[in-house]
Amino acid sequence: MKKSILYIAAILMASAGFASCDDDFTRPPMEEYIPTAANLGKVNTTAQQLKDVMTEALKAANSGSVPNYCNVEIPAMADGSHYWVKGRVTSTDEYSNIYKKLMIEDETGGLIFSIDNSKLYESYRIGQEVVIDCTGLYFGTYGTGLQIGVKADATSAPGRISKTDWESICEANGLANVDKLEIPEMTVEEMNALLSNDAEKWAWQGRLVKLTGVHFQTPGALLARVLAAGETNPNNTSVLVSAGGDRIDMNTSSYSDFGTTTYCPSGEGNVLAVVTLFNNKWQLVLNSADGLEGFTPWVPVDPGDGDGEGFTEGFDMGAIPANWGTFKLEGSKNWYVTSFNDNYYAAMTGYKGTAPFNAWLVTPVIDINKLTDKTLTFDTQVNGYGSTTTTFKVYVLDNYDPAKAKATELQATFATAPASGYSSWVSSGTIDLSAQKGKFYIAWQYAATTDANYATWCVDNIVVK
Repeated sequence: MKKSILYIAAILMASAGFASCDDDFTRPPMEEYIPTAANLGKVNTTAQQLKDVMTEALKAANSGSVPNYCNVEIPAMADGSHYWVKGRVTSTDEYSNIYKKLMIEDETGGLIFSIDNSKLYESYRIGQEVVIDCTGLYFGTYGTGLQIGVKADATSAPGRISKTDWESICEANGLANVDKLEIPEMTVEEMNALLSNDAEKWAWQGRLVKLTGVHFQTPGALLARVLAAGETNPNNTSVLVSAGGDRIDMNTSSYSDFGTTTYCPSGEGNVLAVVTLFNNKWQLVLNSADGLEGFTPWVPVDPGDGDGEGFTEGFDMGAIPANWGTFKLEGSKNWYVTSFNDNYYAAMTGYKGTAPFNAWLVTPVIDINKLTDKTLTFDTQVNGYGSTTTTFKVYVLDNYDPAKAKATELQATFATAPASGYSSWVSSGTIDLSAQKGKFYIAWQYAATTDANYATWCVDNIVVK
């Protein structure tokens, strides 16, 4: 561990100083500062052996299947011995992309532990060998993904192990050594082929892999979107694509140190990340932005730039595109991208915000002379929340900044708020743009004054052609 190495160096320097004054001073041996696992000799189980035993236990407790969310206790062995495993750490929460989890691997596979500590990296660096007493913990699934923690409701994922309890069952052994990790290089096709085998899906979770020869489906989009005020869902999915067209997801948190400042690079490269599973699909998770290797550096375009040609935008990258604009002219809330049932869309709400609201979503520049049909279509959805003041409109702007633009309202069909919940998606109908001249922008405005509640408006499937 880095802190240990620095500490050892400081001790040795201090010792050298003392020795120059007192030849009788005896330095403690370096081994005294290197952690040694007292229970190393008790290790009796591999990661895969533990998963094999506990998979059968999950099936026995759930009528022969493994639900998406479940947990069962890891018992003692038949002879009363505990299940002890050892492995090397593959994850770090130092950059906040991995949260309250520690992932390890041995020669048979990986394990993922849920721990109530957001600074695990201070004690467990990548490559650190650890020895863990697993008996008494709970083994289960979170959205089909592996998780080991503490007892929870039988239809929930295992909960987080307290910091104190974790430190009583986990011992570091030696100094962190990344070179001791075996990091396989794999293609998207090879990785996805593992999904057809249940044993492989268990084995690969928690392992560190290098995915080779991939490019981003949406170069130029942020790895993670900026959360709107009051929003708490930080999960953002980027899609990695192989030369052959196969795809795999990469999940990046909006709370990470790099997600909202790093753009998906262009070109082809490799991705070094930890393997997780969610809803029976792989999700790669970066330890840090350094896991993006060999890509052509991406220089994002200035907001509003574009070639003026038509486009289709479904917000499938999980973020507002780099050359679109969001303008918060009044109020505390702004546009964001969210998802439901694997469908991404742009949304704006005043919920839990400070009114009045005046927020705009603006397209890149459009050149009427480069459009073929000269039309606009889009879909909307709304949850009214009993609002009586929220308005939602679409405009043509002659300036990218709505505060400086002349706005001309377009006539479109919008969703109607139901008595409760969300409406269905409604098509705008085909909107004629042929009266426009030269270059312009299209913008959706969310506005509301003081109200007991505020509507949530959603936009998707925007097509200009």
